[in-house]
Amino acid sequence: CYQPQDTKLHAFISAALFGDAVSACVMRADDQAPGFKIANTGSYFLPDSEHYIKYDVKDSGFHFTLDKAVMNSIKDVAPMMEELNYETFNQHCAQNDFFIFHTGGRKILDELVRQRDLEPVRVGQSRVSVSEARN
Repeated sequence: CYQPQDTKLHAFISAALFGDAVSACVMRADDQAPGFKIANTGSYFLPDSEHYIKYDVKDSGFHFTLDKAVMNSIKDVAPMMEELNYETFNQHCAQNDFFIFHTGGRKILDELVRQRDLEPVRVGQSRVSVSEARN
């Protein structure tokens, strides 16, 4: 993703965050093992948000664009988070035991806590991750 001629800060951030990313998840088919269980999955596309995070594909590769408005989008998606949670668990987000958020930073995590009126302790592992490993 790195483009040497692209001197914009968000291009540098993109290369630093996404250019070397890797993840893994080990899943088991039985319910006997301890650990997380995926009860449901869902996704939501925020209308008119295409400009928040995008890549322009050019002959030289991918060019990243990040709109700072993405930092303020949590208030728009928080109601859908609540709806998806209620449909799956029949309870409000604030009643969940814990959350694991991949927010990319402290400000968005703070906004999630504020918008869903979560107890700060319930996002503790996400805060540790942001503090120790950043994104």
